[in-house]
Amino acid sequence: MIWGRKKAKSKVRQVVTPSPVVEDDGIFLPGDGEATPGSKAAAALFEQLADEGLAERVDGGHRLQWAQLFVLLEDEEAASELEILHLPPPTRAVPKIVSRNSLTDRDFSVAIDGWFDVDRRPISGAKLKGGALDADGDFQLVSPGVWNLMNRIRRFARRPEEERNEADQRRAWGEIRQLAVGAGASLDDFLYRTVVC
Repeated sequence: MIWGRKKAKSKVRQVVTPSPVVEDDGIFLPGDGEATPGSKAAAALFEQLADEGLAERVDGGHRLQWAQLFVLLEDEEAASELEILHLPPPTRAVPKIVSRNSLTDRDFSVAIDGWFDVDRRPISGAKLKGGALDADGDFQLVSPGVWNLMNRIRRFARRPEEERNEADQRRAWGEIRQLAVGAGASLDDFLYRTVVC
């Protein structure tokens, strides 16, 4: 080394692996970016899922719809394969389920009205995007049980006029309540007391 001369700093090249993007429709894996062993493995998995009809090839990458993702997450072997995608971590948060009107009313409704953490404290500002909960800018995947509950509540909200009667609403509420209890959801007082056998 020559005295008085600064050693040239070597440039460290950062390799960027595309991260999955949480979208309303599902998880999107961009196809751009530099190829790394991790990104190649993720792309190969998405290609396999697309061949099986579980994911789709879209402009700029692949998308895995939420419904398909949660089916895969319920399968132990498939869930372990999905680890290479570096999906958002799971959350233990549960929804607060509320109702309006009674089971005999045509406009009886059930909805999600907030989220609780594992200690049953309200999570301020939590927003749902597809199957991921956004709390403080960090996405976390809801559990498959919570996903199934959310879908059943959505279907109930969109039920046709002919199913807006007491018998059908009791039957539907029985299904929703079973899913809610299984998912550890919080129920308002009316829903907690209303058990349909």
